[in-house]
Amino acid sequence: MKRRVLGHVCAVVAVCAVVAGCSEPDQPAGLSAETSDGSGASGTPPASDEPTSGAASGASGEPGEPTGSGEPAEPTEPNPSFTQPFVPGEPSVIELPEQLPIEVPDDATAAEKAVLDAAGEFMASWDAVLFGAGVERSRIRETATGEQLQGLLSYGRKSPLRARVTVGEPTAIDLMDVSVDGDTAEVDICITMTDWVEYNAGAAEELDEVERQLLTMVRKDGDWLASNSEEKDDASCS
Repeated sequence: MKRRVLGHVCAVVAVCAVVAGCSEPDQPAGLSAETSDGSGASGTPPASDEPTSGAASGASGEPGEPTGSGEPAEPTEPNPSFTQPFVPGEPSVIELPEQLPIEVPDDATAAEKAVLDAAGEFMASWDAVLFGAGVERSRIRETATGEQLQGLLSYGRKSPLRARVTVGEPTAIDLMDVSVDGDTAEVDICITMTDWVEYNAGAAEELDEVERQLLTMVRKDGDWLASNSEEKDDASCS
């Protein structure tokens, strides 16, 4: 069973910037899926970037680009009735919310509340990328920055080439802690991904359900954006 790894971005990207040969993982790696050049956090051999032979047909991973018929694909705006591509059998129609709920503590400061709101928006974008919505529809450029953004951009762009998509319930988020220090914040969360299955060219594989992540947020031009994440021991997650 695969494990969705959200963290391990900073160290790996720093190494890849110096040492040639870092490669993209052969599985989605969550928030740190890929860097812009296709390298990833795991260092496992990459799958081919060429279209997969016999891949299931589906919507483009880049909404707004022309389809094979010459007609434009679905619009780039968030759409609550999105039909996932590359899912075998009956069409999978899901909602794409702009924000996933994170319960705000009663004693949270205004800054902490703003960080949690932004973290919920980022997690919704992350879901959308993995669910096959494409990088434009996901709004990932509006919710992430740095290595986190580049990894998910690369992942979203390559998914159509591999007929790759994840199905399952929206990510549920339980807040463990939040802290703000100037223009940097940390959000410690347990995430639950119920019934998540990854399809690659029609082949299904179940994914692990629970992870604990320390999400780093930075403030840029007044907006809080996800810049990195680090996996933690999920033993304390219920």
